[in-house]
Amino acid sequence: MKMLIRLNIIFAALALFISACTSPMDVDTPRDKKLIPGENYKISGKISEMSFEENGVLCKFNLGENTFQIDSTVNPPRIWMRIKLADSDNFNTTQSRISVKGIDIRLDSLDISSPYTFTGRKIGDNFAIMDIERGLNTSKDTSVYFGHDLNSAEVTFNYNKAKGELWAYTLSKVYENKIWLEYRDSTYTDFITVTRPDTTYDNSGKMIITLKTEKIAKEVTIKLEEEKMLKDSLFLTGKLKFKF
Repeated sequence: MKMLIRLNIIFAALALFISACTSPMDVDTPRDKKLIPGENYKISGKISEMSFEENGVLCKFNLGENTFQIDSTVNPPRIWMRIKLADSDNFNTTQSRISVKGIDIRLDSLDISSPYTFTGRKIGDNFAIMDIERGLNTSKDTSVYFGHDLNSAEVTFNYNKAKGELWAYTLSKVYENKIWLEYRDSTYTDFITVTRPDTTYDNSGKMIITLKTEKIAKEVTIKLEEEKMLKDSLFLTGKLKFKF
């Protein structure tokens, strides 16, 4: 009997030992999920404040498509951003200056530790495009791709992880032609043909009525339309606050 009790104790201890040594690979846990910085570590946020000045004057924009994500697990942090803005009440009622009609910005996995200057036409996945009103005739509006000619755009960031906020500061410089129409009076002489009855008498005193045609000079004034064009400049500064 004592021998049987000892054997039961040995078998129980052995079973406990084998159970304790089970490989972690045998644990029923999901193995297909990988935590990749820049993917699963992205945190979404939204714009909580924004303001813009056009040539030193406060202007308003309507916020369209907008997405924002940040990965703060890498050093320096990186952001993903897409913002579309449309002018609210900035439309030109005169031909005095060019003005902003809309803005489209995209940043993809951008390092926010230093200022970023936009270059070229949608090079890679980072770009900034500005639609410009050049006058009252909307057919003359154009789009500016920063990094070409003298047009430039730069964005800098101020990140506060503790407050869960990011400030973005933008500075854009645009040099484009403003276009307007000028009208002036022009006068020329036109000749019109007039037919009127003419009365004569023959030798017997009988009245003869004939039609007489003649040309009469007439001065005509018209308005001439002339398209004018002159290089103009636009400076747009902005600041946007993202909360996440």
